[in-house]
Amino acid sequence: MVIFVRCVTNGRESLKYSAQAAVGMFHWSFLAAPYPLPETLIQADYKSFLALMIRHWVSEKHGHKVLEVLDIYIDAYKNEGVIRGGCEDYRAGATIDIDNEKAELVCHLSFILTLVERRKICRSTYTFAI
Repeated sequence: MVIFVRCVTNGRESLKYSAQAAVGMFHWSFLAAPYPLPETLIQADYKSFLALMIRHWVSEKHGHKVLEVLDIYIDAYKNEGVIRGGCEDYRAGATIDIDNEKAELVCHLSFILTLVERRKICRSTYTFAI
C-alpha cells in the first residue's frame, strides 16, 4: 500500500488563510528554509517529526489509514535524500512554482486579451446584408 501526502502550497494558496491557519501551516516555511537547516533538524529526530506532522496533516476520518503506514514513512526518512527531496519540493513551492504561476497567468491573460481584441475587430468590420 502506498499513500502519498502532498501538502505543498503556492503563492495564491497562501493568501487564502487567516493568521491562525497560517501558524498551523508553519511547516511550509520551515521546510522551504535554505539547505541544510530543515534537513539537519529533521534528521536529528525524524521519527518524532514525522509522527507529529502526519498527525497534524491528516483528518480524523482518514488519519488511521496513514498512521497504519507511519513506519513506512519512518523507514524512508532514514535516507537523508528523502528528507532533502521533500524540503526541495517545499522550496520550489515557495520560489520557482510561484514564478511559473505568474508566467502562466500572464500567458492566459494575454490569450484572453487577444481573443477580446479579435472579437472587437470582427464586430467592427463585419457588415450585415439585408
